[in-house]
Order: sequence, then C-alpha cells, then structure tokens
Amino acid sequence: MELLQEFHTMLVLRKGLSSHSVAAYVRDVKQLLSFLQKPPHLLGSIEEKDVTGYLQQMHSQYAPSSFFRKVVAIKAFLYFLHEKDLIEKPLFQELSVQKLSPKVPNLLSVDEVDRLLHAPDSSGFLGARDRAILELLYASGMRASECAALQIKNLQKSAVHVQGKGKKERMLPLLPRTIDTIDAYLLHRHDSEKALFISEKKQPIDRIVIYRIVRKYAKKIGLQGAISPHTLRHCYATHLLENGAGLRVIQELLGHEDIKTTDVYTHISAHKLQEEFHLFHPRP
Repeated sequence: MELLQEFHTMLVLRKGLSSHSVAAYVRDVKQLLSFLQKPPHLLGSIEEKDVTGYLQQMHSQYAPSSFFRKVVAIKAFLYFLHEKDLIEKPLFQELSVQKLSPKVPNLLSVDEVDRLLHAPDSSGFLGARDRAILELLYASGMRASECAALQIKNLQKSAVHVQGKGKKERMLPLLPRTIDTIDAYLLHRHDSEKALFISEKKQPIDRIVIYRIVRKYAKKIGLQGAISPHTLRHCYATHLLENGAGLRVIQELLGHEDIKTTDVYTHISAHKLQEEFHLFHPRP
C-alpha cells in the first residue's frame, strides 16, 4: 500500500489532477492489481500480456469514457514503476489501445434481451425487483449509477426523471409495460424508504449490486461474454438506431454531451448495414 500512496502523491504533485481524478486513477490501479493478483513487491514480473488481458476484460464492462480513463491511469502507473526501477521494460510505451479488442460492447438481439428481462422469477420481492431493474435499464438506456440513485418520487406516469453525470438532468420516456413492471415490484414494498430499488434489509442498493444482478441472469440463461448494465444501455441505443431513431435523439436520451460519444455506442450491426445496402443500392 506504500507504493500506491507514492503513486497517489506523484499524481497530485506532477499531474495537477483534481482530487476526484486522482482517486479514480488509484482505484483503477487497485483494480488492476486485484485482477493480476500481484502484491506490490512482485510487480517486477508484470508483462504486457497481463495488462492487455485486464484491459480487454474492462472493454465490455465499462463505458468508453471510463475505459479510456483506465488506460491513462495504468499507463501512468507503469511509467511510475519504470521510474522507480521496478520494471525494466517501459510497458507504458508498448501498451496500445489498438491492440485491444473492439471498443463496442456485446450486443444482444431483441430476442436475447427479452429472454434476459424475463429471467427473474417475479413472484417474490427480489425477483420482482430484479425484473424491474432489468426492464428499466433496457427501456431507458440509463447508467447503472443512475438507476441505483433513483427515488420513488422520480417516477412519473409515463417517464422517469434522471440525474446523470455532472448533475445534468433529463426526462426519459417509459413504455406502459415498464411502468407495469415497476408497479408490480412496488406492490412487494411495505416500507418508507425513498430509494426506488432496495435490498431485503430495506437499504438502497448501489451500482455494484445492479452489475451483479445483470450478470446473474445473463449467466442463468446462458448468454456468452461479459454482459453488464452497459450492455443493455448499448442495446437500447443500437436497437433505437436500427429502428429509425436519429443520433441526436439518442444523444439526448443517453445524456451525452458530445455526439461523438453517441457514435461509439450506436454502431450499426453488419447485418443491418448489408440489409440497407441491398435495399437501396441502385443496381441490386
């Protein structure tokens, strides 16, 4: 832990980063060390393939902005280790985002999403809650952190009020079936907690619990790859795009400041692209 403290100090003194960014970088490095299962005194044996393997896994679990922050944090950490003569090879120069897997998360078909949403047994409290969470993630495209922060008062007749990054607020429309699923969950509630989604102990849940819920049911129905709340967010955006929604509309729904960020989420599938090509090419 002394090494991490030195890294923390280096970030503060040299990089001039905000306290929030420094904390995020240190957290990213801790996550890397946990993945590698290497204590600080064995970091001299770290190899490029170790770091690349970790980042490949992170690709499918985090939004692009969070992923690239992890790349920056880890390259800074590797530079720090090299300066301290703990690693001989400057891995921070070799580490390249281009060597990693594609930036697009796993994309599920509409049928696979439907199977995932119906995976929980909604006859009890936990199953009804999990079903409502899965339904809401796909119906709104909201982030796991936004979902966890929701309060009952945020729900309206046909929409939900969300506070996103930078405390930017947006109103997301919901379909009647989504409202019905949430209402079915709330029928199991007999408490005064303001949070929309709570544990069996009547405590608000966090985004980590939501990640675990998504992974649990993805595994239950045999979905391949790393399926996360971000997967449902990506499916939401891509399925809207493939059904005719404009990028600007999707940008607003996702809460993106820059349309370029929306482009990363909303790739058109190869199947859809070929379909459009054969439909509109003047010489079929």
